[in-house]
Order: sequence, then structure tokens, then C-alpha cells
Amino acid sequence: MIKILMGIFILMMTHNTLAGFETGHVAYISSASDGRTYFKLDGVKEWSPACSSNGIWAITDENSEEGKKQYAMVLAAATTGKRLHVIGKTTCNRWPNYEDVDLIQMYVN
Repeated sequence: MIKILMGIFILMMTHNTLAGFETGHVAYISSASDGRTYFKLDGVKEWSPACSSNGIWAITDENSEEGKKQYAMVLAAATTGKRLHVIGKTTCNRWPNYEDVDLIQMYVN
């Protein structure tokens, strides 16, 4: 049982340490003609996966409920000057070299 729990713990730690994360203000937002939305923060991105070396974040699916909420949070943070904390998915499926967003948190104070 201990071996199973240790294996699960190691697997969880491996996943979390590979995901990029960053806290900062929105430096820019871009929307491409095909609907891709990506943005950059002014913080320091940590633990970027190998596919993402430029610190840009990509909203995975702008048409999903989650993607619409994430886009709204990025826009709100940009217009109000609030800081965001972003955690990635460890993938760059939406656009090469842009890490896919898994979670966005906004600091309200």
C-alpha cells in the first residue's frame, strides 16, 4: 500500500512541477483571425514545459464555457490593473510555443 501511495505522490509531483506558472499584470492580449487568443503577463514564468520558451499563454478553447471565463478574466485584469496567477497544462496544443492555460486566478486586492 505504501508503494502505491508513493507512486501516486511521485506522479502528482511530476505533473505539477512540469506545468508552467506565473503571476503578474497583463502585458498584452492578442486575438488571431482564426479565433486563437493568447496573452503575456509581466511576471516571471516558472517551470515552462519544453514546448513553451517565450512565456506566452494560450487559451485552449475560446468557444467553451471555461475558455470564455478565462478570456473574460484576462480582459478584466487588463482593464482594471489586477494581477493574475496562471497555471499551464504542460502542453502547447493550441499554438506551438504557447503553453495552454489550465487555471487562471485573479487577485482582487
